[in-house]
Amino acid sequence: MRRTEVIAIVERAVKRLIDEEPALLELGVGEPTISQHIAGYIREAIPKSLSVDVEYNRHGTGAKILQLPPK
Repeated sequence: MRRTEVIAIVERAVKRLIDEEPALLELGVGEPTISQHIAGYIREAIPKSLSVDVEYNRHGTGAKILQLPPK
């Protein structure tokens, strides 16, 4: 799948969320809820041989590290 195709799929998924689920945005639901809805729309638009993982936690080749202040 080409980059332009992926971008178009993501843009359509975000537009679909805005059009079909405006209450989610108006209620100020959290990021996990928003990302799960967008992931569902993306799943519907991509070949079944691909997957969508909303929990993917990589930054390049390394794991993302959350820098928290000491307790």
